[in-house]
Amino acid sequence: MEKFLRSLVRNHPTLVFTLSYFFTTLIGVVYSYFFYNEFGINIAKFTDLGDFLITAVVEPISIVVFFAAVSITGLIWWLEFRMRKKYPGYQRWQEKRGDIEFTDPI
Repeated sequence: MEKFLRSLVRNHPTLVFTLSYFFTTLIGVVYSYFFYNEFGINIAKFTDLGDFLITAVVEPISIVVFFAAVSITGLIWWLEFRMRKKYPGYQRWQEKRGDIEFTDPI
């Protein structure tokens, strides 16, 4: 999995940047929707595409949430990798528990 991620970043950096911006914008849009929904304002009626595209910049909390989510996911993946390497019994248990094709970070 690590080799796949490294090759993805190395071979397709614009795809990684685009997906990062998309998820950051999505987080900002969801945050804005729930923020204005507290006041009874439906922002979908009053916004256009340009407003959605700059949401990641206007709402800096979306950038913080995105980097926190990426960091936590990376930490969990790293801990899983370390546990499988250090404890062979844990790796065997993981292999028995589910389909290794979709759960194996190694």
